[in-house]
Amino acid sequence: MGTFNILKTEIKCENCGQVRPVDIQFCFGDTWQLVYQMGEKLIWGGNDIGKANLNIVNVYGYGGDNVCPHCNKFFEEEQFDIRIERDFITAVSVMKDYKRYQEKGDDEYYEVTD
Repeated sequence: MGTFNILKTEIKCENCGQVRPVDIQFCFGDTWQLVYQMGEKLIWGGNDIGKANLNIVNVYGYGGDNVCPHCNKFFEEEQFDIRIERDFITAVSVMKDYKRYQEKGDDEYYEVTD
């Protein structure tokens, strides 16, 4: 993945339904090991990947291996969609389909048009 940023957030465990913490790596914005929380605005102007101020994009996120602290379910190599709207991180969800990231030849993000 090279240089990346981290989104520290929480998601609902698909096994027990409890909220669990997760650190998600992603490559969008100034990729320089920056750490973000939900709702924060991305920084640009360095090792940039993508384009600033796009209306809505989904960014590929990688969560690595995680264990739910509530039910001890092991999640191997989790993948996420990180929603970014005009440079603000607005949502995150477990990825359902990686194909959208491959359609335009850039595996890191795609613009949402629908």
